[in-house]
Amino acid sequence: QGTCSLPQTIAAGGSYSCTFTQAVNGNAGYVHTNIVTASGVDDDNTPVSDTDAATVTITDVPSSISVVKTADPITVDEPGGLVTFTVTVTNTSTVDSVTINTVTDDRFGDVSASCAPALSATIAPNGTITCTFTENITGNAGYVHTNVATADGVDDDGNPVSANDNAVVTITDVA
Repeated sequence: QGTCSLPQTIAAGGSYSCTFTQAVNGNAGYVHTNIVTASGVDDDNTPVSDTDAATVTITDVPSSISVVKTADPITVDEPGGLVTFTVTVTNTSTVDSVTINTVTDDRFGDVSASCAPALSATIAPNGTITCTFTENITGNAGYVHTNVATADGVDDDGNPVSANDNAVVTITDVA
């Protein structure tokens, strides 16, 4: 494998080295120890060998999620009307899955029951969940309603992840 080519003759006081590459996989904190043994015979045909170890530790890659919140429609005539809000949570991690435990809205509370798949949902890297709910938005002409959705969860290493986004709805004048 790699640059290793056998058999090799090594002069007294000399050395021989070679390299090889292998994939090492695991979750954060996993320690992989690889032991290599070199063996042969000397010029008197006496067996010789030695071993050494190399250790690789898998480090954590921080996980992340993104939240995109939209409103449909983004304007309603006064005194108001029904607006459908969509919250899309995306696992932006490259390697970790994340579990979303709650999706809350600062105006409408816990909207987790409106999510598909149902929470607590585990999302693979680049995967998404979508939460959709409809609310009556009311006010006088010119009123701007802003509400923020926040998704909270943990990655597969137990580290917290959280993100939020807002949506804006404007009440328009009716002549």
